[in-house]
Formats: sequence, C-alpha cells, structure tokens
Amino acid sequence: MKTMNDKTKKVKRTIGKASAVSKKRKPAKVPTGKPVKAVRKKAVRKKAVAKKAVKTVRAPSRNIRLKKILVPTDFSERSQKALKYALQFAKQFKSEITLLHVVEVRFAGSEAGVVDLIQLESDLRESGKIQLEQLARNVASEMVKIRTEIRIGIPYMEITEMADEKKIDMLVVSTHGYTGLKHVFMGSTAERIIRHAPCPVLTVRLEEHEFID
Repeated sequence: MKTMNDKTKKVKRTIGKASAVSKKRKPAKVPTGKPVKAVRKKAVRKKAVAKKAVKTVRAPSRNIRLKKILVPTDFSERSQKALKYALQFAKQFKSEITLLHVVEVRFAGSEAGVVDLIQLESDLRESGKIQLEQLARNVASEMVKIRTEIRIGIPYMEITEMADEKKIDMLVVSTHGYTGLKHVFMGSTAERIIRHAPCPVLTVRLEEHEFID
C-alpha cells in the first residue's frame, strides 16, 4: 500500500509539471474586436491611397504652332510697340513676321476741284512702301524672317482678309485704348479686327503692363 508521503510527492510532481508547461506558453492576446487580417488589409489600403494623393497628374503636352505672325502698321509709336512684341514671339517660336501697311484713300476735294484719286493712291502707296521697307531693315535679324506687304482699302477688312488668305497663326495689333465719346467718334480698327479675324489677336496699348524687355 502506498503511504501518505508517496501520494504527497506524486501530487507535487504533477503540480510542478503543470507550472513548467504554463511558463512555456505565451500569454494570449486580448482580442480587439477586429481580425488581424482585416487590420492589415486596411493599413495596406491606407498606404495605397496616400501614394495616389501624392502622385502628380501631368497634363498631356501640346506644342504651340506659331509659324506666321501678321503685324499691321501705320508707322505710329503704338504700332512700333506691337512690332516689338511680335519680334519676341517670333524669336521664341521661330516664326515668320509679315509687316502690312494698308493705304486708305478717301474722297477729297479742294477749291481747285476734286483731287486726282488715282494719283493720290499711287503717291500714298509709294510712300508707304518706302517706309515699310525701311522699318523691315531697322528690325532685321538673323533669327527672324520678315516680309512686307502693302494693300489699299479699308484697314480692318484688308488685315482680316490677308490673315485668312495667308493662314496667319496670330495677329499683333496696336490699339489707342480710347473710351467713352472719343471711342464712339473715332471708332476702333483693332476692335473690328478682333471681331472679324480668323485667328487669335494680341492687342497692345502704348501704356500698359509690360512682360517683355
């Protein structure tokens, strides 16, 4: 028969083994209410969203095709400034400039009688041609090709018709910038050009904010 001491020793050994096994086991984590896999997936999604937010969206590149620029001139200070802008665009985009002068012949009379309109037209045309060629020489550059043309008629009509005929990409015109009654009585060639032009029009005033040197 087993004695009481033997039974006590056996119980102690059993308790000792149980405590050793319990030490080897890791303590169970307290559940947070969400599966581990779901938490990981959510974290991955957050990272993906963050990357998308940082990514820069680039617009498709589109080149500006500016090959032909038309600059009407009446040889005034205003039109000289318009030409200055046209030259800068031509240098940057390797464009060709056409200088256009329109001779507008109106009916005129005097005490001696009606002026010879044919002769007047011829004189104005020759004078305009000389001034136009001189202007082209003054701004001549190896970087910019300049053509000249002279026409007779109503300025805005001749300008817009030529822009259409020559497939001009941009018109650069000067404007006096008049307002109120002065604008009503004098009219605006630039305004009519803008309404009838077959291409974009850059208007330049004598006194305004400059964006070229």
